[in-house]
Amino acid sequence: KKVMEKHMLRLIETFDSALSTLAKERTKLESDLKNAEIKRLVLNEELQLLNELEERDAALYKKSQKCRADKNANLQSIKDCQEQLADKKAEIEQWQQEEQNLQAEFTEMVGENSPFLAPLLKIYKRKVKRKRKKGVEGEEE
Repeated sequence: KKVMEKHMLRLIETFDSALSTLAKERTKLESDLKNAEIKRLVLNEELQLLNELEERDAALYKKSQKCRADKNANLQSIKDCQEQLADKKAEIEQWQQEEQNLQAEFTEMVGENSPFLAPLLKIYKRKVKRKRKKGVEGEEE
């Protein structure tokens, strides 16, 4: 009878020990499960945020490309304007040279010491007002 009681007590202790071990293991597994669930939620939030940022990134890239294209167009326009300006400057220099040549020719023809130089020079430098043709005037309106 005592042997049976000892055996029963040993079995009860073994059962209690196994039950305690299982309870600890269950607690550990529940903790691991909660941690995994939290990690999954965090990863889902990160994925959602990455998707939103990817859309914004694509929009910003498109805007950047448009700005680069606009910049290139502006640079080309500036280059064209600079070329036109250089052409106009060359034309102005040519006309100034032509004016100097005509002025020298005029002075040579009249003579530097001529009493008529001043009045003739005044007439020479007077701006000519040209009348427009009626056909051209009608087209402009």
